[in-house]
Amino acid sequence: MLGYEVWIGDASQIRASYVRKQKTDKLDATHILNLLVEGRFQRIWIPDAEMSDQGSY
Repeated sequence: MLGYEVWIGDASQIRASYVRKQKTDKLDATHILNLLVEGRFQRIWIPDAEMSDQGSY
């Protein structure tokens, strides 16, 4: 393992937390970074590989 943790965000929650008139990748990236820094990033729970293999979720 390389020690990385992957977070998958809830797109509808992220979009609802930010009102914008124009959509750009740069604005989206800045908004997601702000959510992460402020501890407001809405993650979707996905079982890790070990849990998936065991079917224990």
